Amino acid sequence: MQMKFGILGMVAAVLLMLPYARAVAQEIKAFKLTDYSGYMESENQFRMNDNQSTGVETSIQDWSRQTELGISTHGYVYHPNLFDFAMGGGLIFDRNDAIRQQTFLTPDNSQESSSALMGLLWDMNLYMQFLKQKVFPVTLYYSRSNPLMQTGMEGSFTQLNENYGMNMQLHNLLPANLSLEATRNVSAGETLDRIIDNINDRISFKADRVFKENNRVAFIYELNRMDSRNGDPRRDLQEIVRLFHRTNLSSNWRFGGGKQFLFTENASYSWSNNPNVMNLNLAPNFIWQHTPKLDSNYRYGFTRIERPDTRLQSTTQSAGASIRYRPTARLNGFIAFDGDQASEAEGFLEDSYGSNIHVNYSHPVFSGGDLDLSGGLSYQRKNRETSVAQITILEESHPLNGTAPITLNRDFVVAGSVVVRNETGSQAYIEDVDYRVIEIGAQTQIERLIGGSILDGETIIVDYAIDTGGTFGYALFNQDFGADLALARYYRIYLRYSGSEQSVTSGIPTNPLNSVRSIEFGTRADLPLRWRGINIGGSARYAVQDEDINPFNRAGLDAYAQIPLPYRLNLRINARYNLVNYLHSDEDQNQLGINGNLDWSARRNLTLTAEGYYDLDDGGSLVRNRTEAILRANWRYRRLNLSAEAKYSQEAQGSLENNNLSLWLTVRRELF
Repeated sequence: MQMKFGILGMVAAVLLMLPYARAVAQEIKAFKLTDYSGYMESENQFRMNDNQSTGVETSIQDWSRQTELGISTHGYVYHPNLFDFAMGGGLIFDRNDAIRQQTFLTPDNSQESSSALMGLLWDMNLYMQFLKQKVFPVTLYYSRSNPLMQTGMEGSFTQLNENYGMNMQLHNLLPANLSLEATRNVSAGETLDRIIDNINDRISFKADRVFKENNRVAFIYELNRMDSRNGDPRRDLQEIVRLFHRTNLSSNWRFGGGKQFLFTENASYSWSNNPNVMNLNLAPNFIWQHTPKLDSNYRYGFTRIERPDTRLQSTTQSAGASIRYRPTARLNGFIAFDGDQASEAEGFLEDSYGSNIHVNYSHPVFSGGDLDLSGGLSYQRKNRETSVAQITILEESHPLNGTAPITLNRDFVVAGSVVVRNETGSQAYIEDVDYRVIEIGAQTQIERLIGGSILDGETIIVDYAIDTGGTFGYALFNQDFGADLALARYYRIYLRYSGSEQSVTSGIPTNPLNSVRSIEFGTRADLPLRWRGINIGGSARYAVQDEDINPFNRAGLDAYAQIPLPYRLNLRINARYNLVNYLHSDEDQNQLGINGNLDWSARRNLTLTAEGYYDLDDGGSLVRNRTEAILRANWRYRRLNLSAEAKYSQEAQGSLENNNLSLWLTVRRELF
């Protein structure tokens, strides 16, 4: 806190000197402002949202306004290399009015609530650098902002973002260059369906030494403390305090008479609490450049993860070697050998070893085209020993964008074992309210529900259990072949085949193996037309995947057109269609998407943009569709700048429906 008040005191002193700084800038070299400007900015946002779910309809009307009077400066004390600074800030009048109406269809009644908030806020940006050309530069910085935020469906709010810290460096004085950085990042804000409350403190120490031939050794130690209470205040919400330590040592060395040997090493150790997790990684790698056409690579990897709270631990080791040969510019290939061993929990052990070979060849054909051929074969043996029926996978991270399902990393997920939380772990989400679980063959997917508390674009962490499959051994024989024909720079035709034949070598697995045979072919064209500068293009593809567990057919079409129009208009349209038909599941995909963009440079200082988007997928058990229209305008005249945006979106998912209208207007006037 003392550092913060000291920074604010320096800022106040500089702002008080602004009225007469220009008059004396040429005479007083001990303090000089090289540039300064003032501005007034008004930001207005209006939003209407209607959400319909089973038996409940919620309507929100929200109006937020911010008016800021601010200033920004740049200058130095005595000399820019001694003390260089940039600072600015402003006062903000902030107001938010919201009306919320909730209608219950059974019984037939409604509830209405409203809120009005007003406040005087302030923004600030400060950057100070001392002795930037010396061996020990020091940097101090502080920033504070109050942006308008939209999260969830319950209106907008003003969020406080505050970041400050320092960086100290020491160059070319000790055997290693040193750097020390300490920062604090704060985010805070609240609305009816969302609380943002984060504090992240970080200390980082770095040391690196560069030798001849760019050989280098680097060491990093980082300590993070995260204090988070994010989530929906209408649900159970807990405060999460987590400490995270990370140490990393890396190096790279090139040696030999012709510098043909390269050795790299990366070792890291991390520890965090709540939950307790320890992670050790080692990854040495050796590359030998025998000739300009021949090189070999040798690698080893070691990872160990321990979770004392749950008694879970895993150890993974892998080793491999490969030789790559490039006799001509059009022919290359490699052969590789690898093996690994994994112990993911007490009573679960899996090891594998194998080899593979791959060749690529390119041959010129008529009309200036190329025919690219590729092929590969591999053989692998795997053995699994387990005395437990299930193992647990913890904190697997996935972003959820829109309502598109994501697939969990592991197969054969135990039914009912999935637990979904927000990224900081402060709140658990509810199945069939915030998300739904989809099973397709051996895979499990998570789909975000639009009526729930998971925000569009939010990252989730998932815990779940998987079936180990028993004790057994099996062999895999894989092959892949491909041909690509490019013609006249504009056309492309391709064919792909891949197969994986799996066979049991010992024991009896409790889960089925999954031999796969897949063939895919398609074409693409990108045509620049001579008439009026129009560009058109598109692609078509079709795939058949015959597999033991979940065979399917897949088809796809997409097309685009970019059309310059009169009066400085430019139009781009994209259309796509995707079809996936699973033979043993009803969760198919039948997706149609269209989006367009129209840009208009109406005048030298005026630009307009219109965007439209439509997406429909009615192939699965839950129909999903989204329609969106956006209009943006920007106009600048001398020191006046105006930006506006109008956006309407309609989203439906089964019986859930969400309609949203938002208007955004920003006016900025540069004062001096």
